[in-house]
Amino acid sequence: MFATNIISSAGEKLAHELIGHGLSFFNQGVGSQHVNSIQASNLYKRVTSGGSYRFYRNGASHSNRVTIPGTISWQVPLYLK
Repeated sequence: MFATNIISSAGEKLAHELIGHGLSFFNQGVGSQHVNSIQASNLYKRVTSGGSYRFYRNGASHSNRVTIPGTISWQVPLYLK
């Protein structure tokens, strides 16, 4: 179930910016910034909730506002696998 009104914690913002944008830019360049940062946010939410977090961000309120299907936005970014 996706949600667009989730309040970001400081930890999620750091995961989103540093791991999602920063590390993915270092590893893969500009092309995958949108998807990777949303995946990093969702991964942070799952890890810090012990896997019980059932909502996810779909990118609709991020940057270019392109919606990412749940099957993709819920995945672990490829460069972290």
